[in-house]
Amino acid sequence: MLKTKALYFHTENEAEFIDRPIIDGFIDYQDKSWFVEKTKPIIIHGKFGKQSLYLLKWDTPYPAEINPDSNDIKLPSGVDGLKEIKKKMQELTGIEKVAVAQIVFTQDKKISPEMLKKTMRLSILGNMLKIKKQAPSVILLIIGVIIGVAVMFGIQLMGFRF
Repeated sequence: MLKTKALYFHTENEAEFIDRPIIDGFIDYQDKSWFVEKTKPIIIHGKFGKQSLYLLKWDTPYPAEINPDSNDIKLPSGVDGLKEIKKKMQELTGIEKVAVAQIVFTQDKKISPEMLKKTMRLSILGNMLKIKKQAPSVILLIIGVIIGVAVMFGIQLMGFRF
């Protein structure tokens, strides 16, 4: 069970940091679940080592992917290209090397995080029903002793001596 951080977006502009374990490739939080197994996380370097960070959104079961310096970045109207954005950022910040990245959430209309969580719960419940309930070993031992004593008593009543 790997503990990870996640930035969970409640709405388009409201989010919270959460610490959650990754169990079987899923992150569960409240009544939602996200499939994170095939998503590359953001690695955060801290004082005590590295930790992964996932960006989660309320309406998609997959975490966000980051596309650095992609040509597919959607630019606002009036902007000619990425080079213009990088040049402006270099002028404003004084930083020589500027990287522009776009966060992309994959939207799936067929399934939501709530539906994914409910489905996981149902499949786990279905697997649990196949397992037969077993009595604790102490109870089985006591039942065995009682049966053994009854058999020995029956044999002695029939005339056999030990």
